[in-house]
Amino acid sequence: MIYSITGKIEVKGQNFIVLETAGIGFKILVLNDLISELSLGKKVKLLCVLYPEQFELFGFSKNSQKVLFEMLNSVSGIGPKIALKIMNSLDLRTLKSAIVREDIKTLKDAGISFKTASKMILEMKDKLEKEGVIYDTKNESVLSETKDALRSLGYSKKQVDDVLSLVPSSAKTAEEKIKSALKIFAKR
Repeated sequence: MIYSITGKIEVKGQNFIVLETAGIGFKILVLNDLISELSLGKKVKLLCVLYPEQFELFGFSKNSQKVLFEMLNSVSGIGPKIALKIMNSLDLRTLKSAIVREDIKTLKDAGISFKTASKMILEMKDKLEKEGVIYDTKNESVLSETKDALRSLGYSKKQVDDVLSLVPSSAKTAEEKIKSALKIFAKR
């Protein structure tokens, strides 16, 4: 079984990269965030999951992403491509929190049906709680307020999620998070 591949990036596509190692180019489906972070010719190590039925490789830069991908893929009705689509739509923290909180609306924002979202909650909630994912109502309301404020300023959901992942944990209130996020947007 393939666990990881280290090589040089030869091609960047819509939802994949081609990683060349030992003279072989591997087409690896990856998260959109990773594609934007990487540059051609850069050497990178990816943790991989191979699906031999379609002979498709899925690659992740962090073990937590790989574990969540495998967990999503274990839900009946969710294949590897849908799991990747969900992870591209919601950041890891939001996704895990939505499952634990049983927030079907947020899960449906990832482009899945009510039935699939319900299955995810049913099959993953206990696993995530054992992993230590807890629902913090105060933090969630601050995060929600921050996201709403940034969205009202014209930033896309994806931009907001990306920037909020970079906001320091020392920013506790919505006001502090918004100020920090705006500083990050200004630097980009």
